[in-house]
Amino acid sequence: MFVPLIRYKYIIIMSDLLKIIKNQSKTLYQQLAEKYKVSSPAYVGKIARGERIPQRKNSKGYKIKEELEKLKNEQS
Repeated sequence: MFVPLIRYKYIIIMSDLLKIIKNQSKTLYQQLAEKYKVSSPAYVGKIARGERIPQRKNSKGYKIKEELEKLKNEQS
């Protein structure tokens, strides 16, 4: 199938822009949400602020809480 050259260049430019946008830096909450496969960074934020307190030791939330405490102790 023949694709006009202008349209093809436009597609390449747009795909390059999407790659750049995806590779931009992420917040700490976003990084932890991806690492522990949590649906949203807001959940990580709630754990960090103490709005949610994870109870089960094997849960994702508890692991996130431990990671946040470890980061807090490193900065102190």
